[in-house]
Order: sequence, then structure tokens, then C-alpha cells
Amino acid sequence: MKNQYFGDINDFHKYRILSAISQQTGSHICFVWMLTENDESNEGGKRHHFKYPDQWRSNNRDLFDFLEKHNIPLDQRNVTVMRHAPEFRGATFVNTMLTRNPLEQAAYFAEVRRVVRPKDILFFDPDNGLEVPSVPRCSRKSNKHLYWEDLCPLYAAGHSAVIYQHFPRKTRVAYTLEKIHSLEKKLNGSTAFAIRTTNVLFLVAAQPAHAGKIQAALEHNFNRDSEINTDFTYEIPDEA
Repeated sequence: MKNQYFGDINDFHKYRILSAISQQTGSHICFVWMLTENDESNEGGKRHHFKYPDQWRSNNRDLFDFLEKHNIPLDQRNVTVMRHAPEFRGATFVNTMLTRNPLEQAAYFAEVRRVVRPKDILFFDPDNGLEVPSVPRCSRKSNKHLYWEDLCPLYAAGHSAVIYQHFPRKTRVAYTLEKIHSLEKKLNGSTAFAIRTTNVLFLVAAQPAHAGKIQAALEHNFNRDSEINTDFTYEIPDEA
């Protein structure tokens, strides 16, 4: 996550999803931003929802109004304002910047383990998503990924997790299946599935006690939503 992304269309969908999950399960969200420095890209610039409020506000009025209030110039955006969001009263937040330094990364996830409460659902917001073989822990882009060595102990401690995942240039359905299977393999006993939007993927690794409630929340809130896909069954097309 970068502050420059705050409030863009992907962010809006993200908070809609997390709000639905929190309300249905009765669990608060622990936001693990995995915050990195802004860059010079135009990422975070998709803000057409604010130009057409009549079209978008009905999806979640309170959330939309909150984000619209904070739709400010890029250099002033800051995710820490989410502590005031009416949808997430009671949430916890890990606001520290995540650097490339392995020792500082270890300290960062020690902080996550310290602040997360027993019933919290974890939301991880890495720039890119789950770890990949081409980016080892000590590499320059390591702070853009969530590593299994950090995720697995938190799942084993009883927390369900929602993870932002960037779509690479691969067949999307096949890629989604690949990530779901990785979660099921690495996180023993998890119910893994995915939520797709037009631009990004959210992976869910649910504890047995949460799985049914999370899926029910998503189906109830988004089963007719043109922007958020909650079809939990995936089959790779023949041409993939």
C-alpha cells in the first residue's frame, strides 16, 4: 500500500469488501498496511467514482462520503485517516512504513503479532501480493510482498486473512486458482477462495469458524455487483 492509492476505486472496493466481512462475522479488521513510499507512477489515479457520485454512492453511502471527504491532492493523502472511518470503528492499524531491511521487516511483523487481537481478521495490503521466487527476502523489492514465513504463524494463531494480490500478465482464472491452491497448501486447514474486481484480486484464507460467515457476507452484499465477483468456484477454461 502507498498513501497515493488512498481512496482510488480499488481502495473503495477494498473497504466495501472488508466492511461486509467485518459486519457479518462480528470480527474487527486488523489493517496491516505494509506501507511503502509513494513513487512517481500514476497509480492511485483511478478516481472516476468521485466524478459520478450518484452512480457509486449507493454501494456504501457512509464509506463513499468518508473517502470523498479525503479525496485530496496526492502529496496530502494518508491512510491513517481510516481510524476515523465509521465503517471500521474498533479496527486496529499497523501504520509503520515497511522497509527493505530484513531486520526491520522482522520487527514490523513482531508489531503485527503484538497488536492483533484474538478475534481480529487480518487484512494484508502489500504492493504486489504474496511472495514470488524471483523476489527473495533480502532483495530490493521485498517490501512489496507478503512472505509465507510472516503469514503462516498468524494463521496458525487462529486468524483468518484477506490479502491484496496484484494481477500479473497471466490468464486471470488460472492465476487465481494457482494462488488459492498455494494458500490451501501452505495454511493447513484453511478454506481459501478469491474475490475479483475489475483490476485486482483479494485472496481469503479463512479459519473454519469464519469461512461460512465470510462467504455468506460476500454473497449477500455482492452477488449482483458488476464490480465485485464472488463466484467461489473456478474452473480453468480449455483454452487457458
